[in-house]
Amino acid sequence: MVNLNNKAVKCFIGIIILMVAGASSQAQYSHFYQWGLLPEEKLDLFIAESSGDRAYHHVIEMAGYNRPRSAEEYSGTLPENIYVVNLLKQYGLQDIDIERFGKTTSWNGLSGTLYEVSP
Repeated sequence: MVNLNNKAVKCFIGIIILMVAGASSQAQYSHFYQWGLLPEEKLDLFIAESSGDRAYHHVIEMAGYNRPRSAEEYSGTLPENIYVVNLLKQYGLQDIDIERFGKTTSWNGLSGTLYEVSP
């Protein structure tokens, strides 16, 4: 039986525990240390595309103009439409047009009533 009161044995056990803890902490290492089929530059592009920054920017540009609009603004082209057209042209589509169909009336929701139909 090993005498655990021995200072050398306690030191040895402590070193073993530190080595096991150090090895297990290396399980969470960066993606740069992993071997893969893609070069690092391509991997960075995939990570940048999937980060959500571009989707967040689209939401800000498409829904960031939530305000009461004037009638004059409806007679022209909305900023959201211009953003989408420019984005499609950036993606390489050439024949992009905003089509307008006749004279339409716009709903101006200044006041209204909300009824609860069911709980």
